[in-house]
Amino acid sequence: MFYIGIDGGGGSTRFALIDEKREILGHLTLEKGINYHLYGVESVYETINEGVEKLLGKAKVDLKDVKGIGASVSGVDSSRPKDVEIFKNIFLRISNFEKMSISNDAIGALWGATEDGNGIIVINGTGALIYGKNNEQIERFSGWGYLLDDEGGGYWVATEGVKKILHFRDGLISKPSFYEDVLNYFGIEDPSSFVYVYYQEFSKRRIAGAAKIIIEAASNGDEIAKDIVEKGLRWCSRGVKVLAQKLNMIDKPIITYGGGLFKSGYYREVFEKILKEEFSDFELLEPKHDAAVGAALMVLNSR
Repeated sequence: MFYIGIDGGGGSTRFALIDEKREILGHLTLEKGINYHLYGVESVYETINEGVEKLLGKAKVDLKDVKGIGASVSGVDSSRPKDVEIFKNIFLRISNFEKMSISNDAIGALWGATEDGNGIIVINGTGALIYGKNNEQIERFSGWGYLLDDEGGGYWVATEGVKKILHFRDGLISKPSFYEDVLNYFGIEDPSSFVYVYYQEFSKRRIAGAAKIIIEAASNGDEIAKDIVEKGLRWCSRGVKVLAQKLNMIDKPIITYGGGLFKSGYYREVFEKILKEEFSDFELLEPKHDAAVGAALMVLNSR
């Protein structure tokens, strides 16, 4: 028997196929999102159906031999019955699967990273979110969106950098080394034009993309950028400690990570350094698999 895992973000959807021995048999990515709040239920069904057909076609597996399907999706949570019902109905339109699991994207990433779903994961991409699981207990920290927190995530890092540029423009601080690179990234010549970037041409994802410039500057020794990166990761480290206490994992928590910002080796190193200030002992685990495989493992291990 086989199991399908789906990792759905806002702009793309990844599929994975595994067997009962956890062997990965196939991967597929579609450049279409499956957040039903953004795209609607019918569009989500069409994307998932297309992905399942193509995934199974590549692996030469018959749909009737697929025992379970799991989805780890942004904008969805297993604690909200409506979300679960919508995705179950979508899955049943594709096949009468024996097992189905639906969760937010952090849980799938945690399953993929650890292979057993237990531990604490920090996901810093456009936003920031921390999830922890210890057997049946699941806890969450942060991830309330860019208007409320998401400290340490891409949008937050980039915006903190923009603020420092404006502070320089107003004569409060010395010129950051990332000044020209950030202005060039946004295609503007003067910091006053940030009002257009944030108030007239707003794109959270576009703004978050400038975070890599701040992180690169920090890795090259810019003190202003270093302060931004460290401030965000200290907040994340505090969140990890809160969840470790709630999950009774404080002695030696398993900590892992996901999201685009962690692609930076410097960013990972700073995170580990700050964790050492919070914990006398911990395991920082490099993710073993992606969230699509995680979603497949999640449903394989579901009751």
